[in-house]
Amino acid sequence: MGIQDVSSAQALAEAIKTENGLVLVYFWADFHEACKAGGQLDQVMQALDGKYQSAVKFLKANAELLSEAAESYGVEMVPTFLFFKAGEKIDSLEGVKPKELLSKVETNLRNSNVSRGTATSESQTSTPKGQLSEEMKNRLKSLIDSASIMLFMKGNPNEPRCKFSRAMIEILNNESISFASFDILGDNAVREALKTYSNWKTYPQLYVSGV
Repeated sequence: MGIQDVSSAQALAEAIKTENGLVLVYFWADFHEACKAGGQLDQVMQALDGKYQSAVKFLKANAELLSEAAESYGVEMVPTFLFFKAGEKIDSLEGVKPKELLSKVETNLRNSNVSRGTATSESQTSTPKGQLSEEMKNRLKSLIDSASIMLFMKGNPNEPRCKFSRAMIEILNNESISFASFDILGDNAVREALKTYSNWKTYPQLYVSGV
């Protein structure tokens, strides 16, 4: 079947909707080292295609060129892998995790009778507003107050893992602003709780003097 490189939002939507079997969409961007042409993830995708090409449709989409489409599917970082069946998103994986990706391909192939609506978006799993424990509130406040300028981002200043975090780092560096950062990808509890604490669902989030 081969890996299909989709170049438009319409082509991506049609490729997902017209396939009744399992579809894996790989969202990538040039700024991420592992996503570069011929790099680690291209090799992983080629290996998966070679093994499962008769059972899985593999799509590759540039998250920066198709930013609106990526956002509509809930993509917040690269690399992100989304699994679809009968046009419905059923699973996802963020980051460079070849073993987990292989496991998810095999699991989703086995679960051939996946019900519609089983996929849960990040926004749906967020801690309900007002439900944060005092312990978590204190932890978040401690993190926020740990520096006069605190950035909660995806990745770190040397290796941002989404274009928005990268843009924020560039702005701060261009202005020679000293800041501390916290990688929310490394702590899912903080990642989810801070959305409720700030009443803001996306990242990066920048705090100056605690606000």
